[in-house]
Amino acid sequence: MPHMPSLLHRIARHVLPASLACALLGACADKQQNTEPVSIKLGESFESFQARYSNRVEAHQPMGANFAKIHWPAKAMGVVRFEHGGHSFEIPHVQYVGGREESAAFKSDGLSRFTVSAAASAKGRVSPSEAQQAFYALLRGLQEAGWQRVNGFSVPRLKGKDSYDYMRQTLEGSLDADYMPPVDEWLKFTEAPYGFYADGVFLEVRFDFLDFETKSDAFRAYVFIFNFEGSHTHFRSHLEDKDRPEWRSKIREAIAGSLADRQVEEAKLRARGIAIDESCQDPPFPEGI
Repeated sequence: MPHMPSLLHRIARHVLPASLACALLGACADKQQNTEPVSIKLGESFESFQARYSNRVEAHQPMGANFAKIHWPAKAMGVVRFEHGGHSFEIPHVQYVGGREESAAFKSDGLSRFTVSAAASAKGRVSPSEAQQAFYALLRGLQEAGWQRVNGFSVPRLKGKDSYDYMRQTLEGSLDADYMPPVDEWLKFTEAPYGFYADGVFLEVRFDFLDFETKSDAFRAYVFIFNFEGSHTHFRSHLEDKDRPEWRSKIREAIAGSLADRQVEEAKLRARGIAIDESCQDPPFPEGI
């Protein structure tokens, strides 16, 4: 397979100023990067992934589930390539990747969840504005790669600042990547996800701080967190644990209830003069459901 330019390499060439591109790509930093990517793909078996990276994987098997983890040292961060056809992309400056294969009832889904944690910059601490520019450039790159926004079946379909204000009040849904709040507001909202969907895969992206105890907000170490989830796992999560073994026969009714809740909430918002994004499309049910 030919080497795929990383998502951040592509957006840095076309979107970012030279100083920030330098920070993202590590050209100005002393820190090194392990440039041979670790490839992850939802649906691969735990055993296959462990065999491919046998000298690096930390394996854990609590309560019947299988966990595979790889860590990189701060001085030699890695690259992770998420394999998903035309929506594939690479993540640089990776510090951690972890995959989960569910217990026996759902083992056939293989590794159905991955989390990737990556530094915002190879140079360590950056200013809030640099971190925000890098984060939103990342979100734009995902959109260019065909990842479309998802918002939750029970959450009203809002755009821009309306979406931001709603989540700030309710902590529900996902933010609109096309709206960039003032940087001081953005810094207060580390738990807020930006949700995406592409061809059977759900992705949530958010940011956080690595150095919570810093005495100054002028320069901090930021981390970008990617949570990938397969379609079966995502839809099962809408049910209580006791109903998940029969999720195929119960999920449509559960989602219908969520959509009804959304209609009620959207009606309240319309009455207040808030626009609803009628063009927003929910992701489809898995094949055969």
